[in-house]
Amino acid sequence: MSRRNLLANHESPPRFPPEVQLLLAAAREWNQPPCTSTIALTEVDWKSALEAANWHGLSPLLYEYLSRSLLKGRDTTLEGRDNWSEFLNKLATLRKNIALRSLRMSSELVRILESLRKCGVTAIPFKGPAVAAALYGDVGLRPSADLDLLLAKPDVFKTSEVLLGLGYKQTQEYPPHARRMLLRFENDFSFSHPMAQVTVAVHWGLARAHYSYPLNVTDLATRLTEIDLGGRSVPMLAPEDLFYVLAMHGGKHFWERLIWLCDIRQLLVAYPGMDWNLVFNQARHTGTVRVLLFALHAAHVLVGAPLPPQVDALFRNDPAVARLTNEVLKALIGQVERSKLSFHWRRMRLRERRRDQMKYVLGLMFNPTQAEWAAIRLPQPLSFLYYPLRLARCGALLAERRRN
Repeated sequence: MSRRNLLANHESPPRFPPEVQLLLAAAREWNQPPCTSTIALTEVDWKSALEAANWHGLSPLLYEYLSRSLLKGRDTTLEGRDNWSEFLNKLATLRKNIALRSLRMSSELVRILESLRKCGVTAIPFKGPAVAAALYGDVGLRPSADLDLLLAKPDVFKTSEVLLGLGYKQTQEYPPHARRMLLRFENDFSFSHPMAQVTVAVHWGLARAHYSYPLNVTDLATRLTEIDLGGRSVPMLAPEDLFYVLAMHGGKHFWERLIWLCDIRQLLVAYPGMDWNLVFNQARHTGTVRVLLFALHAAHVLVGAPLPPQVDALFRNDPAVARLTNEVLKALIGQVERSKLSFHWRRMRLRERRRDQMKYVLGLMFNPTQAEWAAIRLPQPLSFLYYPLRLARCGALLAERRRN
């Protein structure tokens, strides 16, 4: 099914400016043989292109794409253009710096995983340099903001102790009763290392409880594979599980960064024999079919990801998926509302089951978050007051929106 056919029954996709066209081409063709570009490169605002590439995490892929398709041929029509030479120099520097940082983060990841393994903790990297190595074959091709580890909830406090022993500090301190409540409703704690300049996010879930993204880490651990990271073996999710995790993460953020869609594309290219019956049988059980279809649809339309044949009928049965992808397309050129309320509305529409939509709304209103703990510190006997406090804060945000 072509990208045009996937959107045929809905509104036409927006016309992208040259800068966005360039990024999309880089996302699709960064590792392909050079081809004739249809992008009006002389119309590209190179300063804006660099800023957009940085935001979307595509600076390394854009460098690879230009190196293959333009720089080798030395397109003289660009010589002397405003910001072109400056753009090339900055892009090359970014590519180098990202590669160096990724190597440092890879070394730190190995150190952390080995320390946790000695303590009997199985931690699974599901983003960052490990995923870059697994999907792109080069940790320098995908920038990483931090190290994300997935582990079973009973191992969270032990992992915290290990990280503290390695020189990390928790970015936000909580008393024991607060940590227990946050363990129920939140999905991660963050730690930073002042010397290594690395942040580690310890996850026991993919999102807060009201998202209803079920995940059994103990079950995932039974299907782990291994990859080579700097000459050391590190655990990696099975392809089907990695797809689920990446789809949940990208959907939660409404695919606001193109690198997340590139991850889906690379996964589908690297593992063409994935067990899609297993993937969608599990999704039907958890009510996350639309989230997975959204990931496949958006990755196909925007960055040319190959589609498994099993999804054609699923797309036809859920027209909401194409509408959601159209909103991602519009977001690339700033044509969607970016308020918190509209963002939560889109997240709720990702769910096909009414009960999951209602759980999202009720959890958003009542489940305490780290923001409530930061706002006021209540002793354990009064911790039940965080529930009405959360509702009051939500009401205040809505009232402020109406005033504005």
